[in-house]
Formats: sequence, C-alpha cells, structure tokens
Amino acid sequence: MTNAGAEIDMLIFDKKNRPTAIEIKYSSSPKAERGFWNALDDLTCKRGFVVYPGEESYPIAKDIFAIPLKDISRIIQ
Repeated sequence: MTNAGAEIDMLIFDKKNRPTAIEIKYSSSPKAERGFWNALDDLTCKRGFVVYPGEESYPIAKDIFAIPLKDISRIIQ
C-alpha cells in the first residue's frame, strides 16, 4: 500500500532494483482497478501484470499484461 492508499498484491524487483507490480484476480475477465493504476504511478513501476485463472495472455495497456496463473514464471524472466 502506498502513502496515498493505493495498493497492489505483490511487488517484485529486477536486478537493477526496478519494481514490477503484480495484481491477482480470480475473475476470468480481469480488470485492473483504480488502486492498481495509482500504485503503479506512486511506486514508479514501468510494467505490471494482472494474474488470473484464464488461458490467454494479452495486453491491458502499455507495459501492463494479463497473464494466466500457469505462466506466472514469465514475470521473473
């Protein structure tokens, strides 16, 4: 949670200490909510993922992707 109250489910850092936001959704048609977008801005994340129980990977916005849970290992590659 950021100082402004925005939240994401998980934050990971790459080797250069850059943050990546991860949101977990249980819906088969996930949407990133306002708190996710606010957290991206507050934490200066350059990319983000919405992990969901579906089968398809697809872009939600620039550098923001929906990915199936089975592909979560792609986030840390």
